[in-house]
Amino acid sequence: MKARLAEGETQLNLSAFYYDYKDKQLLTKKTIPVFRTAFTLGNVDDSIVKGLEADLQWLPTENLTLITAAALLDSEIKQGDGFNQLGQSLNFAGSPLPFAADFQANISAEYEWNINKDFIAYTVLMALIPVLTILTLRPK
Repeated sequence: MKARLAEGETQLNLSAFYYDYKDKQLLTKKTIPVFRTAFTLGNVDDSIVKGLEADLQWLPTENLTLITAAALLDSEIKQGDGFNQLGQSLNFAGSPLPFAADFQANISAEYEWNINKDFIAYTVLMALIPVLTILTLRPK
């Protein structure tokens, strides 16, 4: 959903989503004798991702744009057997997907100005809320 507010100077974007994956490819770790542990591609049988995203953009002046955004995410492996980096067979059902943080947010300010008729300069200041996420599959 998109909404223009304050005589078009502000825009609010909202979205909700639900993905149901079959055989999703993921980055996993695997022990390879020569290289030790390496990242490889692997599959999980059944997984879901659902979430909400929102962002608000405000143009207080012709040259300045202020933006804030946030996302809530829930991911889960419904069915997925695999191997850990030691080669042990594991069931990953109930585990979150790698690289799927529960919450993310940022705020930024962008300022642009004309140098001449052919060039535009801009500067951006951004702050991110740090998030913790897993990098590989882990059993629950």
